[in-house]
Amino acid sequence: MYDFEMAWRYVALEEVLGFGISVLTVLMTASLAVWFACSIVEHVLKMKRTNHPNHDALLRENERLRVSLTEAQEKNDYLRKLYRELPSRAEDEGRRAA
Repeated sequence: MYDFEMAWRYVALEEVLGFGISVLTVLMTASLAVWFACSIVEHVLKMKRTNHPNHDALLRENERLRVSLTEAQEKNDYLRKLYRELPSRAEDEGRRAA
């Protein structure tokens, strides 16, 4: 009889502990889900609060840089053309020697 009572106590204890672990697992999962949802909401609210640069200002800056790049390319082409038209050193030294 004594063994039956001890076995029953262990079975009951095992059931109670198993139920407690299940409850803690569910609570932990729920708390993680709530934390994740709150962090998403907080991130979205922070994004709304920050001042984003005006899209039109970025487009104007982009156009200004594009014009500047075009001018630099034109100047580069002009300088390349001048450089190609210069006489070579061998020709220049031949003229000096003569």
